[in-house]
Amino acid sequence: MRREPTRPTAAPSTTRFASAPTSTASRSVRPRITDYTVFAYLADVIVWPERRGHGLGKRLVQALLDHPDMKTVSHWSLTTSDAHSLYQKFGFRAEGRYMRLDRS
Repeated sequence: MRREPTRPTAAPSTTRFASAPTSTASRSVRPRITDYTVFAYLADVIVWPERRGHGLGKRLVQALLDHPDMKTVSHWSLTTSDAHSLYQKFGFRAEGRYMRLDRS
């Protein structure tokens, strides 16, 4: 069901965490600002250095993009200084540090 773009929302941002077998948080991601209808600003994608190189960031971003609450979001944006290649795999386009994904 597609939500009406003009419908306002005050819902809090969604945070997703995943834990390593030792229960030490190894990664997290959340849309910092979103109306859950049209726009989401992706922030705080974190994979601890000792956990990198195992596809955790890819799985986390994919899970967020596929999350049922986020399926209607058609415009995604984020800022990164070093992870352009990660987001380009999902269709984000780079403009300097700023990246944008438009999906219909």
